[in-house]
Amino acid sequence: MRALTLRLYEDRLPAGCPPVFLPALPRALYVAEGHLTVEGPDDGQWLATGTARVSQQPATLLAETGFNISEAARRLGMHRRTLTRKLGKQRV
Repeated sequence: MRALTLRLYEDRLPAGCPPVFLPALPRALYVAEGHLTVEGPDDGQWLATGTARVSQQPATLLAETGFNISEAARRLGMHRRTLTRKLGKQRV
């Protein structure tokens, strides 16, 4: 059986910072404070304080956008309707 190593990283994303792109690796994201938009290749998810996401897919992280879908879409470089559709799949 392969030994697993758990590494904990704590990062703070200031409001308005550019998107953070994460490669495809096993990871768990936990929001300790504030909120975060996570955009994957097939879905999007809004995470509030105390929530988490576990995935192995590449992801784009957006710091707080104040629930502004247009701003989040602009930072991701996609149309607002595309982001709304992806977030709707997660019932945000």
